Amino acid sequence: MAAESKQLHPALQYLKDNAVVIGLVVIVAASVAFFAFTQSAPAEKQAAEVKPTAPATAVLEPNAGATAATSPSEAPAGQAGSNGSSTGATGPENGTQPAPTPTPTKVVLGSEPQAVAAKDWRSYAQEFSKAWVNTADGKDAWLGRLKPMVSADLYAGFTRTDIGTIPTAQYQSVSLAEESLASKTFRAYSTSGAMFEGRVSVQADGSWIVDQVGPPKK
Repeated sequence: MAAESKQLHPALQYLKDNAVVIGLVVIVAASVAFFAFTQSAPAEKQAAEVKPTAPATAVLEPNAGATAATSPSEAPAGQAGSNGSSTGATGPENGTQPAPTPTPTKVVLGSEPQAVAAKDWRSYAQEFSKAWVNTADGKDAWLGRLKPMVSADLYAGFTRTDIGTIPTAQYQSVSLAEESLASKTFRAYSTSGAMFEGRVSVQADGSWIVDQVGPPKK
């Protein structure tokens, strides 16, 4: 008589008979668990919002007003929309000082071509003519009197001048011969007649200087 086959435990036998069904159940359960896990994960953080930078502090120009304009949102209660909110107050109640007085602009004479009145050049031409005809105390003294009133080129020519050729006479007057916007040509006279013709030119600082001297034209 053949040996009886070994009987499996009832639980094991159940698993063997229902292996396919059990496998499907396990797969479905795993899928549900994975889906639930992904749905409960925290949402991705949004990018941090970029905060605007603080507005730059205004820089006052030299001689600008003492205070800046007040915006409507910053105006004290009861003063919104008033004209006084657009400028800094100068009253003693808030301690703000008045705006400084602007520094006046310095004007330099002679910086541009300008029409010069006759009286401006005449006194200068007179002083030069008196110094030119005065040869007392020798050539060095003569050059010393002329140097501050003439250009460097004209002074160099005077250093080679024979003062013995200068007429011995007394200065009398000057008259205008020719003129332009920035120079005057004059004729100098002594008690004996015409001595020479010279030209005075206005400089960048508004002063005059003699830059030409020659014999008088007939």
